[in-house]
Amino acid sequence: MLSRPCSRASRRTAGALALVLSSLLLPAAAGSAAPAEPAGSGDGTMVVGGEEVGRVEENPGAVALGLKGNPQCTGARVAPRWVLTARHCVEPTWEGDSIAVDTADTRTVVFGKGPRAKIVRAAYAPVGDMALVELDGEPAGPVLPWTDRLPRRGDVFTVIGWGSTSIEGDAGLRLRRGTQRMDRFEGTSNFPDLKAAVLTRITGSGCMGDSGGPLLREGKVWGAYLGGDCRSVNFYTTTADNASWISRTTGVPPVR
Repeated sequence: MLSRPCSRASRRTAGALALVLSSLLLPAAAGSAAPAEPAGSGDGTMVVGGEEVGRVEENPGAVALGLKGNPQCTGARVAPRWVLTARHCVEPTWEGDSIAVDTADTRTVVFGKGPRAKIVRAAYAPVGDMALVELDGEPAGPVLPWTDRLPRRGDVFTVIGWGSTSIEGDAGLRLRRGTQRMDRFEGTSNFPDLKAAVLTRITGSGCMGDSGGPLLREGKVWGAYLGGDCRSVNFYTTTADNASWISRTTGVPPVR
């Protein structure tokens, strides 16, 4: 069963949408898998699991989307003015909401601090749970390349986000990362047109608040987090499924 998405009610709540951008590239995801943990292990500290990102230099360009000081979803900059995230995070669109841009602090997400920008619009992908949020400027911080390649079974990826740090849904105010292994493609009831990439936990799993977070390998974005069970199973909409749309919308071609 997929983890519940960002609350629609909270998205309708009046208040500033905060987008926290932190700088410099994360080293490419490891090419070999770490030893798998027993099923259900590490349930008390979740991306769920994984490790805290303690330095600005270790953030590849993940962004936190939140309302009223609380993180709601995660995303990644794939063009100077565009953030890739999950569709359910920004529908209905947040056009015109103010955002905070912070390129200095990844240890604690501080909403409402830093330079201001505006969301111009949200564009929705033709396939699956994916969206692009356009900014009205080009704030400081890294931009990640994206690929039109499909994940292959056995490939190991890095995931990153400000999501819940426990299955109970505690707020994740500190950026965390973990690793997952590609297992299969599978249909979802929420998105009949999508064959989601299904990854299993190595050191961390996504949970509430990680929605829209990037699937990373070789320094590139391969997908956006759709949902999961917060323990071991994780679903992603791949960038390959929407390659033409991403390229056309952002003006940035994929990197193979």
